[in-house]
Amino acid sequence: MSEPDLVTILLGALRVLDYIHTLPTPIIHRDIKPDNIMIRRTTNQVVLIDFGVVKEVTAVDSSVATKSLVVSTSGYILVEQIAGRPTFASDLYALGMTAITLATEMHPHELVDPVSGEVVWRTAAPQIGSDLATVIDVAVCRDSRERYQTARAFALVIQAALSSRKA
Repeated sequence: MSEPDLVTILLGALRVLDYIHTLPTPIIHRDIKPDNIMIRRTTNQVVLIDFGVVKEVTAVDSSVATKSLVVSTSGYILVEQIAGRPTFASDLYALGMTAITLATEMHPHELVDPVSGEVVWRTAAPQIGSDLATVIDVAVCRDSRERYQTARAFALVIQAALSSRKA
C-alpha cells in the first residue's frame, strides 16, 4: 500500500477511535485488524466494523479498563489485552500493526523479532517514509506507556510528521 493511502486509512480510523474513546461511556474496540477496516466506495470514508468484542470503560481512570474477557486476533494484541486489561493504547497498537500489515502485506507474526519482541518491518515497506515509519513505531511499542495514549495524539503526530516534510 502506498504511503498516501496508508495515511488516509490511519487518519480515518483514528477519527473513529477518537470518537468512541471519548464518548460519555468510552469504549475500546479490542479487535482492530485489516479485516475490520472498510472504506466506503462512494465517499472514501474509513469505517470500523465488528464491534462484537467492544469493552466499555468503566474504571474511574479511563486509561485503564476493568478486567475483561480476552477476545481478539493474534498479532494485533499485546500483554495488557491478553491479561484482560485493554486500554485505549491497545486499540492504537492494533491500528499500528494494521498499518504495518497493509504496508508490508505480511502478517504481524512474520515481523516480530523472536528475541526482542520488537516489530521489524521497515525494509519490507520501502514506500513508507521514515517520518511516518517512526510515528507507527511508537504506536507499536510493547510497553503501553510508551505508545500514544489517545487517538487524537496519534493523529496529530501523523499530521505533524507529514507537514514537516512539506516545509
